[in-house]
Amino acid sequence: MSPERSPWVAVLLGAVIGALLGVVGATLWAYLGLETESADAAVVMAPFGGAIGLILGTAVGFIIWALRPL
Repeated sequence: MSPERSPWVAVLLGAVIGALLGVVGATLWAYLGLETESADAAVVMAPFGGAIGLILGTAVGFIIWALRPL
């Protein structure tokens, strides 16, 4: 597989950006009081937000790679 056709850069970049956005989003969600329990919920929500963001970011990265012009 040649580097110019390899999806790894787009997929990994999408995964990293998605995970960071997921962690930050879940943490802000908890600290802004949108979580009804307490701000301590960020400890529980951040890893799940990161995991969801990782999965979605990976998918978006692959889709961007697949739709690129040849």
